[in-house]
Amino acid sequence: MKAFFVIFKNCFQMVFVAHVLGCIFYYKIASDTPEEINWMTSYDPKLVLEDTPAFERYIVAFYWALVTISTVGYGDILPTNHTERILNICALLIGGLCFAFCLGMLQTLIGRGGGTDHIFEQKMTSVKQYLSFRVSNQTFVRKVLRWYGNSWRTSGLLYSELDLLQDMPADLSNGIYKMIAGQAKKAIPLLQGFDDHSIGYIFSRLKSHSFDADDVIYEQREVGSTMYCITAGEVEIDSMKARVIEGHAFALAPDETCWKQFVESPGSQVLAGLHANTVEAGSGNFFGECNLFWDICKYRTESVKATTITTCFTLDRSTLLELGETVPEFVAQLRDLCLLRAQYLGVYPPKKSST
Repeated sequence: MKAFFVIFKNCFQMVFVAHVLGCIFYYKIASDTPEEINWMTSYDPKLVLEDTPAFERYIVAFYWALVTISTVGYGDILPTNHTERILNICALLIGGLCFAFCLGMLQTLIGRGGGTDHIFEQKMTSVKQYLSFRVSNQTFVRKVLRWYGNSWRTSGLLYSELDLLQDMPADLSNGIYKMIAGQAKKAIPLLQGFDDHSIGYIFSRLKSHSFDADDVIYEQREVGSTMYCITAGEVEIDSMKARVIEGHAFALAPDETCWKQFVESPGSQVLAGLHANTVEAGSGNFFGECNLFWDICKYRTESVKATTITTCFTLDRSTLLELGETVPEFVAQLRDLCLLRAQYLGVYPPKKSST
């Protein structure tokens, strides 16, 4: 509605200026004697006849004025004396300024309406050029482009949100964080229980990610550094089949001998119950959190695969370090949760395998 009003306002301004200039030009011929040759007699002698309606003369004058200020200049109506030429020069100057002003306002309106789309297209063009330089696998290229498209559309990355919030006064940024919290509580139940400012601060630093059905999110034995919070879709989690403790890390048992050694080790009964089990997780669930703390568990204990189109928010270790300084209570509770889960899996505390 606002855009329509701006367009209407600019059109009205041009029409009004054309009306004024047309009236002045019309008044000039009205003051001429019948014997004088002017722009109207030169254009159409019939218009100066007494029985010609004044409205027809006005339409011709208005047409000349509108063509002049819009810089079209068909050249079918021309001044015939110096007085008319002076009026024509004034019309060109005034009309040119009016037309430039109206055109600038319309360009500003278009720029505001498509500002983010323009930024998005610029960023995507840069990403495509980089991928064409570095990556030859088109399937992987599409996957990367899909991630950029989804993450920029569903998070504040496109707007450089963190920089904007950092530049704002504390009272304004706190207000925005509280508004973000309303969305965050619905998307990630894990954040409920903290104050709105903390929730908004945490959520603004999460990254959006999406997976197609049958995409492997990660596999066992990989070094992990990211936690996933599901907002839509489902994933399939295959618990680890075996592991032996090796100092402050662990490795999956490569053969039956290691598996037997593991079964005889502490905590093996719990893991034995999870042996080869599959768990499905959907919206509101999270996984991979233990690997945010490498002193607890550095390697993935399970494989995770998307069973449907799945979207989620991710939290990585670098962001966790930042949150540890600004929202330490969240990091502390998340660490306690990871400790409980790691102890349940028998991964923490680390122990030497029996030989």
